[in-house]
Parts: sequence; C-alpha cells; structure tokens
Amino acid sequence: MYRHSLACFQECTRAQAPAALQRDILRQAFWKVDPHRVGDVSLQQFLQVWQNILELFEYKEAPGANRPRSKKALQPWKRRIVDRNAAAAVFVKFGFDRDGLMPYVVFINALTETPARLLGHELILDNAERGRNGLFDEVDVAMCVGDAKILYPKVTKAPFYMKAISLVSFLKHGVYVQSKSGVFPASGFDPRIAVRSAMLPKAHMWLEHVYGYAGIRNLSNNLFYTHNSTETISEVVYFTGMTGIVYCKNDHDEGKPSQRFFFGHDNDIECLAIHPSRRFVATGQQRAPGGLPYVCIWDVDTCDQLQRLDHCADDRSVIACCFSGNINATTEKGMGGDLLVTVTGDNKHTIHIWRWMTDDNEYVKATCIPGWFYGPDKKLGDLEAQGLFYGSKRRFGSKSDGAAQDSHPSSDHPVVGHILGSNAEPRAAAGFHTRHKPMVEDATWELLDEFPGFNGTPPVVYGVSWNPFRPHDGRKGSEFLSYGVKHMKTWIVSDQGQWIGSSATFGPTKSAFQVQNILSAIYVPAIHDRAAPGDSGILTGFADGKIGLWLPPYPTRPGSTYQLKKRFNGHEPGPLVTLNDGTQVHGGVRVLKLRANRRTVLSGGADGCVCSWQLEKINEQAEDGAPKRGVKLMSLFEDGEETGPNRFKLVQPSAPLEKESVPMLRGLDSHPLKPVEFIAGTDGCDIWEVDKDPRVLIEGNQADVYCCAAHPHEANVFATASECNRVILWDAKKREMLRSASMGFVCRSIAFSEEEFPGRCWNPSGGQGYHMAVGSKRGRLAILDGDTLQPLIQIHDSKECISEIKYSPVKGPGILAVGSNDLKIYLYNVRKGYQFIARCIGHSGTVEHIDWSLPIEDPLELKGKMILQSNDTSREILFWDPQTGKQITANQRDASWNTWTCTLGFDVMGIWPDFSDGTDVNAVCRSHQGKPVYNRKMQQVRISSGDECMDDVPGCGALVTADDFSFVKLFNYPVVADDAPFRCYRGHSSHVMSIRFLADDRTVVSVGGFDRAIFQWRTCGVNSEDAAEDESVLDGMQWAVKRRQEEKASLIPKPLSQWGALDGTGKNFGPIDDIGKSLKRMRSRTVTLTSQMSRASSGGLRQSISRRSSRNFSS
Repeated sequence: MYRHSLACFQECTRAQAPAALQRDILRQAFWKVDPHRVGDVSLQQFLQVWQNILELFEYKEAPGANRPRSKKALQPWKRRIVDRNAAAAVFVKFGFDRDGLMPYVVFINALTETPARLLGHELILDNAERGRNGLFDEVDVAMCVGDAKILYPKVTKAPFYMKAISLVSFLKHGVYVQSKSGVFPASGFDPRIAVRSAMLPKAHMWLEHVYGYAGIRNLSNNLFYTHNSTETISEVVYFTGMTGIVYCKNDHDEGKPSQRFFFGHDNDIECLAIHPSRRFVATGQQRAPGGLPYVCIWDVDTCDQLQRLDHCADDRSVIACCFSGNINATTEKGMGGDLLVTVTGDNKHTIHIWRWMTDDNEYVKATCIPGWFYGPDKKLGDLEAQGLFYGSKRRFGSKSDGAAQDSHPSSDHPVVGHILGSNAEPRAAAGFHTRHKPMVEDATWELLDEFPGFNGTPPVVYGVSWNPFRPHDGRKGSEFLSYGVKHMKTWIVSDQGQWIGSSATFGPTKSAFQVQNILSAIYVPAIHDRAAPGDSGILTGFADGKIGLWLPPYPTRPGSTYQLKKRFNGHEPGPLVTLNDGTQVHGGVRVLKLRANRRTVLSGGADGCVCSWQLEKINEQAEDGAPKRGVKLMSLFEDGEETGPNRFKLVQPSAPLEKESVPMLRGLDSHPLKPVEFIAGTDGCDIWEVDKDPRVLIEGNQADVYCCAAHPHEANVFATASECNRVILWDAKKREMLRSASMGFVCRSIAFSEEEFPGRCWNPSGGQGYHMAVGSKRGRLAILDGDTLQPLIQIHDSKECISEIKYSPVKGPGILAVGSNDLKIYLYNVRKGYQFIARCIGHSGTVEHIDWSLPIEDPLELKGKMILQSNDTSREILFWDPQTGKQITANQRDASWNTWTCTLGFDVMGIWPDFSDGTDVNAVCRSHQGKPVYNRKMQQVRISSGDECMDDVPGCGALVTADDFSFVKLFNYPVVADDAPFRCYRGHSSHVMSIRFLADDRTVVSVGGFDRAIFQWRTCGVNSEDAAEDESVLDGMQWAVKRRQEEKASLIPKPLSQWGALDGTGKNFGPIDDIGKSLKRMRSRTVTLTSQMSRASSGGLRQSISRRSSRNFSS
C-alpha cells in the first residue's frame, strides 16, 4: 500500500502541477483533522484524510500521448480507495503508540523523500529470525498489504529420523534455506487469500489408476491370480511402489474403475505372497526412516488390513515371504495357510515362522487404512480440536475470527463431505493418520520360531517356498525351502518340534554340477512306484537358463539332504544382470509355477519365453537294478515355437528400424480354473495375460520416470518420458497407452506446445498440430508431433542435461524456453523452424523450473510483452526478456503467470516443510481453475472473479506438489501461510519427480523416479464447472462405501443362539429367541386376543380386557 500511495501521490501532483510542495499539501490535509497540531492521528482520521480530504485519483495516459515528441499527458481514471487493512499496514510500518496513534510527520517525510532514501524505509518481513516460511498472523498479513518484502528461510530442529538429512543440509548451506532473494506480495494483496491458505483444502483427490508393475528389483514371484478369477473373470494382485494393487481385467474392458489399492505400507514393498485361498495377501517392506520393517496381511476384496507383523529394526527389510499350505488344493481343509514364513534383510537373513492369526475369525482386526492424511503433523492436534482451524488467537483464520469463519467455512467440498460422512470409519477416513504405530503384541498372532537362514551381504536369500505335499500347520514333517546366491536349504520339523535345516548339494562329489545362483524354486510331487504321501522333489531355475531337478532320500526325514540329479535345457541365459556386490550374472530362469493339475509346470526365463513342462512317472532303474524314485520332467514345447500352445515369446511389436527388445520374466502364475491361461510380469514393468488372445494388461516404464506433461487441450491425454529412451502418450480415460516412440537417448524433460504450429518437416502442406519437445540427459532436444510422435526437428546446442522445457502461451511470441544444467536458458523461435534466439545467462545453479507470464505492465519498455521466471538449484528467482535473453531486474510482483510450476515465489512459500534444504519439493503445479486470463480486446490481464475461483476468493485455486518423501500434497493456492495445511497422499515409494493437472483439472498425474510408476489421481471440488462429474464421483464412492460395509458385515460371525434350561418333563429344551422377536410375537398375540374378545363381549368387558392386555404388553 505504501508503494501505491507514493506512486499515486506522485501521479496526482504531476497531473495537477500544484504550486505548493508535496510535503505542504499533505501537512495541511492532516492539520484539518488535527487542529491542535499534536502530530498524531488515529486510524479513522488517517482514512478521513486520505479519502475525504485528498480525494486522490489514479491517472492514465491521455489519448494521443504516445505521439513522438509530445509531452506525457495524464487524465483521471478512477478514485484511489484505501480500506482499513491497507491503512493498518501503514500504521504497522511507521509505528504507533499504545493508544493506536501514528505520528503523521514520519509518514509524510517517507512519502516525499527521494527514492534512494526511501530504501531505508522499505518494509521487510524477515522470517529467518522467526523460523517461518509464510504468513503467521494478522500483523504479517498487514505487512503484505503494506507491500512488504518477505524473506522466508526456515531453520527448524529436525526429528530423530531426519537427523542425517538435516546434518547434510546444515553442512552444505549453513541453514535450511529456500529462496536466496526475497519475495513480494502482489499490489493490493487480498487478506482473504491468507485466511484461505491457513485452512485445509475443501477439494480432495483419490487414487484412480496406477500404470506400472514392480518387475525390476523383485527377488521372487510377486504376481498372482485372486480367488475372484473364474472362467469369465480375470483378477490379479501385485504391487508397485508401496501400494498393493488388485486389478480386474473385465472392469477395465468395460470402462469401469479396474483397480483397488492397499495403503498399509510406508516404504518400498519388497515381496508378496498369496494365501492358499487366494483371498489373502502378505506384503513385506523395507524399514522406513524411524520405523520398522513389517509384513501386512490384507484382504484382496476389501483391501482391509487383517494383521501386521513387525520385525526388529536391525532386520532392515522383509525380502521374502510365503504362506504354508497348498495353493492348488481343492478343499478348504487341505489349503492350510495358518503359518507365514518371512526372511529379513539382515546379514544372517533371519527366518521367522509366524502364526499370523490365532483367532478363528481372520477379520477380528480388519482395518481400513486410508491412502491420505492431513498435515502438517505438528498441526494435527489443532486441526482436530478446532474443527480444521488453528487454535491460536493470533492466528488468522482461527475460530475466534468470526468474519473469516463466515467468509470461508471450514467444511469439505459437499461431495467430499458426503462421502466421508458416509464412511463406516470416520476417523480413519478423515485422514488423521500419518505414521504407522508399532505393532502391539496381542493374542491374535504368535511368533513360533526364528533362526538364521544364510550368512552373507543381503540379499543372498531370494525367496522361500512351502512344501504343499507335507503338513501345513507346522507339526512334525512340515517342510519349506529357501534359495538364493549359490545355495538352497530345506527346513523340516523334527520329532521334537524343531526346524532342522540342511543345505542341498549340487550332485555327487565326483560328478557335481557347477554351483550357480538359484533364482527360483518350487516343490513338485514325486511320481514313482510305491510313492508315499508327501514324497516330493524340487525344481529350480538357474542363472544359465537351465532347470534343475533335486531329489531327497525317500522317506524324507529331518536333516535329509536334497541332491541335484539332472539339469534340463529350457531357456537362453538372457542379458547380464548386475548384483548388489558388483558381479554380473545372466538373468536365467526367474519364475517357476506348478499348475493346478499338479502335472504341468510353467517356466519363465530371461529370453522372454514361457515354456510348459510335463511331470511324468519315472520307470527307470538304478545301476544296482533298483527302481529309481522321484519324477521325470519332459518338455512339451518344440524348438522354434514362439506363439504357443506350449511356448510363448512375449515380445511387443516394435518399429521397423528399432531393435527388438526381449523382456525378462519376473512374475508368473497360472489361472486356477483354466488349463492354458496364465499371467506374466516382465522387467519392462508390464503385465501380460496369455490365452487365446495374448495382450498387455498393464503398461509400464522400464527405467526411472523423470517427467510428465499434460496436453493443453485434450483433457484425457498426457505424456511421460523415461530413462529407457521412450516417450509414451497415455489416455487417462481409457487408462491405457495410446502410442510410444523410441527417442534414442535418455529422456529427462518433456512439454506440449500451448498452441498449434505447422509440422513443416513431415507435412509439406503445412498442416497444424501441437508440438512436443523432449530433452535428453546429454543436451539433445527433439521436437515431435504431439499426436503421432513423429520426429520434426533435432537440436543439440547444450552439452549438459536439459532439465526444463516450456512453450510460450497461446497467441504469444511463439518461443520455446529450454533450461539446462549448464546454468543457461536457450530460447528458440518456433514459428521460424526453431531458430535460435538467445541464451539467458545469469543463474548460479542448474535451471529447474520455468514459467511464462501473461503480458506485463512494468517496466515500460516491456509493457504488453510476456516474460520468463526461472528457479535454479541455488534457490534464485530470476526474470528474463525472451526476445533478447537479458535479465529483468525490475520487480515483477504484479506479473500474472500463465502457469505456476516454480517451487520458489510468494505464491508457494508455504509449501516448504520443516528441516528442508530447498531441494525436497521437486515439482508443483497450479490448477487451471482461478488462473488469470489476458483480455486481448481490453489489452489487460483479468484476474478471475470470485465465482470463477475456488471458495469464491478471486485468483484462488488448488496446488499440488511432489516431494522427495514419496508424497503428493494438495494445498489451497496461493500457499502463503506458514506451515500451510494440506492433504497428503501416499502410494509412491520413491522421490516423486513431476506432477501435473490435466487440462480440465479433474485428473492429476504424478510420476515416481525410482519406482518407475505413474499414478493417476481423480480430483473432486477443483473444477467447479463440472458438477455433474462430481455427482458421478459421489455415486461411485457411495457404491464403494456401501459395498465395503456390506462385505464387512457379512464377515462378522453371527452370535450363537442361547439355549434355555430343560422343561418340566426334563426331556425338551431349545434356543431362546432374541428380545425383539419375542416382543413382536407377544404384541401380535395381544392384538389378536383383544380383537377376539371385543367381538364376543360387551363394551365394559371389552375395555377391561383391553386394559389387561395393555398391561401384559407393557410388562
């Protein structure tokens, strides 16, 4: 307000050409309200002077004033009105006494002095000393109204599990710094923005779909059919990141939501095992910072957590697990599944035997774990206690602020509130759940035994497998195996109830086979004469692509040693894979699966093939003439067979000049009811289903995904680029890949053009279309057609990684800005075939984010032009002229930005958490709702009005962020409050590298770096124009909640009937009905008796019987 006061007063005096000095005019105006010339004025007197006595107007240039050699003429435009908030900001700047009076002489001197001396009067809100990243109370808001400069580095004591990160940040920067330079609020800052920023967002998001499958770092099989799979339905369970996923192919084909999610983990999921009933799943995870490694057992139908088994912190992670029992059993009694075996990632690879549920009802502890929560953590108490408001009286937006409460109620979006209100577990659904609490020992689980598995640097043990042909409850004779780097061990329960381990041998001493890594193992039945129940053998997959048959001595007793008897040629070795110790081995046979008929085995190798094998009876004799025992393995496929029925090669069609990429099989399961159909997961993070019509169910990325881009016009189209050299175009509505292209280089950035340009290279007729720019890790820039992904132009001006790309807005200069790791921004003229314009030089760090403005007003030489703002790794905010590449030093506080993806600036200063070093937030994106619009007829920027914005506050929308803690957060935009409240969503297990709103704001797309996953989120309450879509979301969520409630109710065991005593004869007894049914029958008998007596008796007798029957009913 102070800067506007100065500018307005100078324009007024320049236009009116007063004879008196400016200082005298102001002094005389204040003397009219201070006749005794005390020198102090109240707030009301100040407003009276400014609005009623001075009556200042804003002026604009008169028509014809721009003619050459003409003097600048001004004419009145509109009256300058000052509200109480702006006046209060002046009082805060220049000081006031305890009676609220300000010495107006100080204000007059500051307003009339030279600009050089005015720097000493600049209002600065220094949050470095206060340890804040935004506005905290009404005083801060008043300073923003007074055009204060804000410095927001933040120094905060980190919790114990962040000490390592905090120490590195402190040693590197000295403090936890965000912006090097200060930021400024926009002129005429609206205090309602600060009030809204301090409240929780009304809008909400739900995870709608996940693209990708964890097929690279998994050590054992992690893909299975569920019990819902029938002759016509295919449903599978797997994991990606730290999210368990249940996918139904039939729902996907019908256009319905096809995935359900389990959110019970807080770090990378390492392994997955299916219960013999195929209804329950166990998933084990890494230890999170400050937490414990643990296993979750959950239901695939409801995605409710049934049990959680915590391990010791020294165990590091749970790298393998399996249920006891027989997954191919035909009866529930023969399935088993009471025990769970887990292997941890300590140096001893400790094996744990759990009775994961001792209660007869598996759902006794069923818990729905939400995928989101409120934040920040330190404010949860206030949020819960104050009804989403902060409790401090000095905090703006508190309950004590009645005006703020009326202008911005604390309720959720109506649809969100209705959904959460109908949830069966409101506290869980409300999201007051941040970190998992340690498991409390109770009577529902029991750790039966634990012992060392195999010594070595983890992971040395790759997996465990239970023998389905022996007891499944842990009694004498129960057996399982563990396998991994150059070893396999079997464990059998002895007569004393102890697990006895024995290492298998690679054949007789004289003719032993070469010792290799064992990548997969399953038990198979022994088929020979006089085979006893429980006789079995083992099939293993080796790194060289061969399959080994291991047999024990029969009968098999505790301590018996399995021996490798024979090796079979099944697969090619495949590509080399680097292990954790640096050694390289071939991919080999990663997965083996015994079909439900117990006579057919499937094997998946690194050559991309799935082969079928037949188990047959062995009729051979040993050298001594005794019949051999064990089983015979015969291949069913023929050499060269690739399309079935006994050998399938999973290779997608590729471009004519592109080298065929062969995937490595990492997951495999056969359909429980169909004889041929199976599913397979690959190291390309894809999931295939092979039947009569093989197809890819889930598409993924083979390498880290660093960037995504939303189509500017098509609301359901977005693109991603990954380090596997591929650019993929996705359809968010159909939830599938539209097309992909191989770039020939590692991709690091991607962007769509905001408007259509001619594709001159491949279309000589000059057809229009959207362009797509892709930047590489080595500085190459490729321009593609946004629809067909056909290449248009290749540019290679930079030698470093291209980290950011942005096209100019619609009807703009048609310039592409490219940020590079060489600290420069390269500018290209799109309409002239991407002709080089200039370099922007001045950054001290890698350019991370770029945004284009709408036409600006200041400085005058750039009036009506669009400019750039950019952030870098050294936390600088710089502005650039895209026509010349020169830096703009003028303050751009009033510039309106077409997009906001920069992580630094006044509008996003509240996103930074405590103990942050300025690199924790990787990406942000502002919604299209509430964005400013440029009116070309009026040649001015129009801020969206209240009815066009969220919560009826002009210029307000939503902001999503992606950070290094694997979280996606939703804020109220602008985010100017210190520790601004947010909704936090989990699912990714790695640093989330990029996030974008799609064109209609109804979908948000986020990409994880190391988890290689793409998460598609559905928003509700962001796009206010799409009420019908919100209603459809409401209907879908209500149906889901109702279904979950019904399923839970069906799982609750019904109480047994209570039996009464014998009757008088001593021969008869039966159950006692519940009270409700007894009362109903009693009332029925009473009414019947009353009606009968009324028909047979007189009036007096009728009244007597009625009173007597009423007393009987009351009793």
